[in-house]
Amino acid sequence: MIYRAVRRFNVLKAMVGRETFHWVDRRIATEFHGSSYGGWAIARDSLNASSIVYSVGIGQDATFDQSLMERYGLSVYAYDPTPKSVAWVREHVSTANFKFHPIALSDQDGFLDFYEPNPNSADQVSASVHQSHAASTAYQVPCQIFDSLLRSNGHVGCDVLKMDIEGAEYPVLKQLCQNGSIAKVKQLLVEFHHFFPGIGIEATNTTVSELRRQGFRIAWISRTNHEYLFVREAA
Repeated sequence: MIYRAVRRFNVLKAMVGRETFHWVDRRIATEFHGSSYGGWAIARDSLNASSIVYSVGIGQDATFDQSLMERYGLSVYAYDPTPKSVAWVREHVSTANFKFHPIALSDQDGFLDFYEPNPNSADQVSASVHQSHAASTAYQVPCQIFDSLLRSNGHVGCDVLKMDIEGAEYPVLKQLCQNGSIAKVKQLLVEFHHFFPGIGIEATNTTVSELRRQGFRIAWISRTNHEYLFVREAA
């Protein structure tokens, strides 16, 4: 009931142009992994010990990844170059199956300027490529495209790609769709950041439309209306 009420509220916000809104268009059984803050849904019973999971954007909450590792015995390939996240992972996550790399996912190989969160932000961990959402302090981090991450691990694709990358999801997903690499992903989890200054809801609407053209369907949306699970139509 709470979920329905929140979603109805998002409909009203969408009607006045303050939020985007999409319906779930592929109803499947799902299972939720992780905390109320850092958790996500995936297709139920869809993984096994040999499944490949890429988790991009860890922050200071690896409960999603830890839950998947415990449930299925699989390995998670995790990425986050934010210094606070790197320090937190080193102190709190020691599982051998959690293969962590301080690298950003991007639409280019090389280096990115990252900006620290605004001092007044509720999230004091997650840096962003969008200066308008963050403080003026910038530092460079290494970045790679998705195909480069796959090659570095000897993979040709993945079963789950989770992406919480503070507004960088739009150019990354655009590139994945343009070069065909999106076909290497079976389940796609994305947090959309259209609420960041300078992005806007049309960026999310355009990206969702393109993912649908690529054969993905929305199978789950969080209460916040920002986290989505996409699955392949033929899956």
